[in-house]
Amino acid sequence: MSFTEEEKKKALQLYDETGSIAKVIHDLGYPSRQNMYTWIKNRNIEKKHKEYSFTNSPDHRIHPSLETKLEILHRCFEEGEDIKSISEEYGYSRTSIYSWRKLYLSGGAAAIMNKKKDLPRGTLIVNEDAIRVPIIILNWQLR
Repeated sequence: MSFTEEEKKKALQLYDETGSIAKVIHDLGYPSRQNMYTWIKNRNIEKKHKEYSFTNSPDHRIHPSLETKLEILHRCFEEGEDIKSISEEYGYSRTSIYSWRKLYLSGGAAAIMNKKKDLPRGTLIVNEDAIRVPIIILNWQLR
């Protein structure tokens, strides 16, 4: 069941006055004991709404480089740093970090490399002889 902010505030205020969760539930008829414990625990924590940018910039690539992925995996799983704080620092989700780890454990560094379509492209070098020979062969086969 979902409660309004006003209902939560009223329940917490009554708890502060009485010091008893049972008294709050008896007087108000809500919430459950577990809800009250959660509200008490979280009442002084500010809600953080982090803005994420989904632009592909040099500072934060949508598809991070192999080096970035390996650095994140090293910090999380070898040095033992908190995955949540690392994910917030780098701007990639915890789900992504765990999926990179799974791929890395199954196939090594090659498994977490970006696919060809995600890699930067250079200029196309045309070898005219390499194109001409297959065309001549195809024309000969069509006759």
